[in-house]
Amino acid sequence: SLQVLMLVPYERYKFEFPVNVPYWAGVFVLHADGQVEDLSVDQAVQDPRFTGQRLFPADLAEAIGNAWQYRNGIWNAWWVHQDQTQVPSIDNSKNQQPYLLPTTQGPQWVTAAEPYGGSFGVNSVFVWDAHSGAMSLYKLPSDSSLIGPNKAAQYVQSPLPQIQWATDKGGKITLLEPRPIVHAGVLYWQLTATTTDDAGVTLQALVNSQSGDLRIFTTTDQLAGFLNGTYQGLTPEQYTNGSASGPTTSTTQNIGDMSDQELIQLLQQIAAELAKRHPK
Repeated sequence: SLQVLMLVPYERYKFEFPVNVPYWAGVFVLHADGQVEDLSVDQAVQDPRFTGQRLFPADLAEAIGNAWQYRNGIWNAWWVHQDQTQVPSIDNSKNQQPYLLPTTQGPQWVTAAEPYGGSFGVNSVFVWDAHSGAMSLYKLPSDSSLIGPNKAAQYVQSPLPQIQWATDKGGKITLLEPRPIVHAGVLYWQLTATTTDDAGVTLQALVNSQSGDLRIFTTTDQLAGFLNGTYQGLTPEQYTNGSASGPTTSTTQNIGDMSDQELIQLLQQIAAELAKRHPK
């Protein structure tokens, strides 16, 4: 029979002079009848009930990314700043890094870090397996001059002035979560444009971190076509002129054929629309 379980990863601390260092200690499994299992990390990761499920705590991934600036010592972090990283605060975004990305290897937490000093570039990408907690670090050459996650939003907004981008002076469309995607050996930033009340996806955009080239997608099929090499995406001019040729998403879809993520997005859109129609 179907069981509803709640997974709650938890952390503990160990003292490493001069600070307490957090670490992933285990996972609580809460049953509907009130029973609580306390699993070690290894037990939770190897449990067949949780295959492919997110277990590694997001706040621990965040703490590791922020603490990486101290890996060469406090002296370097405070005064020298050689080969130092810093995790940027993403502008105009409620949700900060790390971002949870679905991949063919399972869910992953991803954080893109900038060089110290506010260069708005990117020099490191941290990736955690959200199931096992295994971390990978991808270092980029210091002279690569790649566009960083915060700068990527400008490469979307500037060529599309006809869109009412949300600012402190008004506007209804905002950009969310610059997520890193590597395609054909090139790092792209994927950004989602939505209304300020998160009522639906307006467009998806990919910014080439090397060239700044912008490609726009109005459907998920178009974005999938770009990633599998069958579609190039819309340039800002094509999008402005209403040229949306390419793979399109059917206007009707059987709910039973939807993925979990597609179903969640549909429910979120329905809930947002009902909230607008029936304000409290």
